[in-house]
Amino acid sequence: LTATSTATTLTNTQVCTSNMIQWDTQAASSTLTLPTAANIVAGCLTNNGDHVSLIFDNVTTSTASVVTVTANTGVELVGGAAGDDLIDGENQAVIDLWRVSATAVIAEVRELVAAD
Repeated sequence: LTATSTATTLTNTQVCTSNMIQWDTQAASSTLTLPTAANIVAGCLTNNGDHVSLIFDNVTTSTASVVTVTANTGVELVGGAAGDDLIDGENQAVIDLWRVSATAVIAEVRELVAAD
């Protein structure tokens, strides 16, 4: 999936079958909303403890461009550090989703930066 809109809600199919989401809006700020827990559970996380992982790639060339990852109904958004839900231009993030119950999913967002 390559998204070019400044506000997009992912589908359960995109989360469950895409290993990578590429984002290229060239906008100063945009929002990526995860699917609802019910949709994720119906799509691929059918048992408690099931997990899916994907890479989010903000290919926007302006480092001043920020994508905010947001939760949807039944999704608890967490990160290793404050601000991990803000993905700067030319950076990536790992998004991990775990099923907690039929109505609850935990989503962890970890922004990655160049290692060199």
